[in-house]
Parts: sequence; C-alpha cells; structure tokens
Amino acid sequence: HRLRAVVQRVANRAAHQLRGAGELSLALLLRSVWALVFGQLIAFAVNCGLSYRVAPFRPRVSLEREALTYFLRYGGQVTVTVICIFLVMNGGEIVVGRLLGVEALGFYQIAMMLPTLLGIRALTVLHQVAFPTYASLRDNLDGLGCVFRVQVSVVIVWLVPLSAGLA
Repeated sequence: HRLRAVVQRVANRAAHQLRGAGELSLALLLRSVWALVFGQLIAFAVNCGLSYRVAPFRPRVSLEREALTYFLRYGGQVTVTVICIFLVMNGGEIVVGRLLGVEALGFYQIAMMLPTLLGIRALTVLHQVAFPTYASLRDNLDGLGCVFRVQVSVVIVWLVPLSAGLA
C-alpha cells in the first residue's frame, strides 16, 4: 500500500514536470495561449497513461441500482459538496473565457494557479485524514461531531489566514 502511494506520487510529479516542460516548449513554439491548453492535454494524457500502468484496478461503467442507492445515501452530501466545489472552481473560467476571450482566460488560469494549488494541497491532506475518520465514526454521532469541530477549527486556524494572505 505504501509502495503504491510512493509510485503514485512519483507519477504525479513526473506528469507535472512534463506538463511544465511541454507548456514552456509549446509557448516558445506557438507564442499563444493555446500552449496552455495543449500543456493541460499532455498532462491529462500522461496521468491517464501512468495510472493505467501503475494501478491494478481497471475502471468500468456500471450502474447497479443497489450500489447506486447505497452511494447516494451514504455519500450524497459528499457528492453534492464535490459538485459545488467543481462549479465554484470552474465557474470563473467559464465566465472569463466567454466574456473576455482565450488570452484573458490563460492569464486568469496562471493567476489562480498558486492559491488554488496551496488550497488543494492543504485540503487534500485534511481530506485524507478526515474521510476515513468520518467513515469509521458513522455510528458514533458524538465522536463524529467532535471530529467535525476539530476539522473546522483546523480550517479556520490555518486555511482562512492563508487564503486572506493570498487575496
């Protein structure tokens, strides 16, 4: 399990470095904001290829009614939260791209990259600890409330000042 996590981390770093090198090379070659688009596509392709190479699991589409109702009932709030986060994170890009054009969208994406990466990194670590804890405490409402209060406190103490400093 630890080896798989290390391999995944190395694969993610390799894809990130390849994306950076690809974007830089394409920016010098194309001299347009399309270099960012092609750089993202390169990163997605590399991540997809590496994940299929590293992970033994092969996903497939399955719509079993029993499994779907279980996940909607158990993880419905998480799903709604993830959808809202997706809309918040990508809503600005849609508006900027539609109203101001492709070049402004490229500048907007670069400007948003640093604070977004810091926030995602911090919340990913928090999520990796919190979600298994919530799952193990799903029958213990008192413990669940205590863990939730601790998580909110961590967010308030660390992430709110960090976000205010970046704004």
